[in-house]
Amino acid sequence: MNRHIAIRCCFIIAAAVPGSLMGQTPSLPSLDAALRTEPDAQKLANLIWSTTFVRCGDTYFAFEEEPLSAVLVEYKKPTFALVPIKLSATDELNGIQWRGRAQMDFVASRSIEFKAPQTLPVSMREHPQQPTWTEWIPRDSLFHVGFRMTRKNGRWSVPQLYTNSALISRRLSCKDVTAKEPFAGYQLPESRAFGRAQDELDKMKWDDFNR
Repeated sequence: MNRHIAIRCCFIIAAAVPGSLMGQTPSLPSLDAALRTEPDAQKLANLIWSTTFVRCGDTYFAFEEEPLSAVLVEYKKPTFALVPIKLSATDELNGIQWRGRAQMDFVASRSIEFKAPQTLPVSMREHPQQPTWTEWIPRDSLFHVGFRMTRKNGRWSVPQLYTNSALISRRLSCKDVTAKEPFAGYQLPESRAFGRAQDELDKMKWDDFNR
């Protein structure tokens, strides 16, 4: 599995779009409100994890769509930790109240990736094969899934929430992600859906910078 895919799948804000793989969608306003009002680092981290993942028993799934591809990543038996960083006197003078990292460890991971027909060789476009899961791989000892968190003057900053590579995610059910062929009958959203999702992320980022 591509490590970049595994990392980028963990910093996604959910947005509603039409299509075959879709369930209930977490609310962007509720996450935005938590960034402004939630004083507890652990509660905020839990909310971000629950927005990013679908939990099915002892397995967590993350899903991301981009204009020409989509990827589903499965993490086996994850454990979560919050790792604070000791604040300096200068940090406190600058209004920083908490700084650290939320991270996830796991036993093993695998992924399955869908590619738009136009990205395939011409000979494969008419009858493309269904994507298949990669082999399970153990977590590299140097590799962690996670995100940085800082609370300054009562407001949280989580930079990865606004990365351009994490454009959009649909909220899936366990039935969706554990299907034998998760991408059977799947179609990527229209470009307008990606545009709307990016606009929502940009608005949150803009509002964040102006508070």
